[in-house]
Amino acid sequence: MTIEDFVEQNIVKINSGINAFKDARVNEYIDVDIKNYLQAKLSKDLQNETTAALLLCDLIANDYVKAKIVDIANKFVLYKPHLEKYFQATVFKKVFSKLGIDDLANKTIDYIAEVPTIDDLEIKFIKSNLKSLVSKCLYVASQGGFTADLQHTDYGLRVANEGDSAQFFFIARAMLAGFNCSNVDVRSSRYDAIVDFNSKLIRIQVKGITAGSNISFFDRDRGGQGIDHTHERNRGQRITKADCDIYVAVDKQVGTCYLIPMSFADELDAEDAKNVKLTEVAKYLERWQTIIDVATQ
Repeated sequence: MTIEDFVEQNIVKINSGINAFKDARVNEYIDVDIKNYLQAKLSKDLQNETTAALLLCDLIANDYVKAKIVDIANKFVLYKPHLEKYFQATVFKKVFSKLGIDDLANKTIDYIAEVPTIDDLEIKFIKSNLKSLVSKCLYVASQGGFTADLQHTDYGLRVANEGDSAQFFFIARAMLAGFNCSNVDVRSSRYDAIVDFNSKLIRIQVKGITAGSNISFFDRDRGGQGIDHTHERNRGQRITKADCDIYVAVDKQVGTCYLIPMSFADELDAEDAKNVKLTEVAKYLERWQTIIDVATQ
């Protein structure tokens, strides 16, 4: 059976849970094959103006309800996360094409100035820098975050590239914050970067996250063609103080970092450590002081 026929027959199941296709022993095509095929199919479909228009018409007909995207994806034989990403980018572009960034920045500053507890002189003092920063932030927001995967690369390569990008995001941010930071090139290492603070080396593990996602103090399960992801040796291992000193979650959309000391992670039981909400680690968002605290303990 061709992958085209396989995907068409199984698209509802695929969009219900792609993980059901991880096992190569029971599936003719596995999740990676399917994602790569469906990414290429979406790219080809979008080159057809009629198909692109029909996709958007269906979104509009469903009142932009995100829960209905899966129905549209099934109808057009597309992968729901790919289609949702396309819809997000398209609607962002459409909305912000009707707005001016400078105008929005000025309105933001005006809104802040109207807060009764804020002194007019305080606003006047920071207004120029504030407008510049707000304009830059609004521009990134208007693009739906940093540009990602314009080349529609192979799924496995994309995952590896995104992991590297998060790593380099952290290193660049650490250097801007004034820390002496270096990349660790050995992929089998349990940490990704080293920060030298007053001659003390701090081991950093970096994970990329996206908006709305949670973090996990477990490695990903190993997968791919011929790999049994259910076998114990291929299951993701827990990340502990023995592996690194600080766990950094980098938001790939905007480059912000959560710097979480492993003392926090080690206090969680195994089940809780698998899925931690960002609200639970909010105090570590952009907390670069964590590096100094860990180094001076």
